Amino acid sequence: MALSNKERQYFSNGKGLYQRLCQNCHRDTGEGLGMLIPPLKNSDYLLKDVVGSAVVIRYGLKGPIVVNGKDYDQPMPPHSRLTPLEIAEILTYISNSWGNKHGGVTTEAVKKALEEVLDSKEDAFYIWGKYPDGEKESYRIDW
Repeated sequence: MALSNKERQYFSNGKGLYQRLCQNCHRDTGEGLGMLIPPLKNSDYLLKDVVGSAVVIRYGLKGPIVVNGKDYDQPMPPHSRLTPLEIAEILTYISNSWGNKHGGVTTEAVKKALEEVLDSKEDAFYIWGKYPDGEKESYRIDW
């Protein structure tokens, strides 16, 4: 998918943010760290709901997940100081790198995803998505 000029700017800025904040764990190839850190490259978990991944970036992740049929249970720290723009830039980068072809992510879409979590009385990951086998318990966040 071809990115617009604005999306290419988001991609470029997102790459710098990714290198600074994400690459240590998810690697420069997006392949993660074996069975410890899940991949972002061709990740069914990411690509199922790219915008919903804004919640993971902002609030972190605790508890087991399944990515491409493999179990992962390493916590991801929150990046609570990132703005919706910075999150959109990171998501535009990771969803269009390493063979991923999602297209751009807007700041407005990120804001909406984050607001839905705050407006809900449910846990963030009940809003964000479901475990591939349908079990919601695996998505609980301890606020």
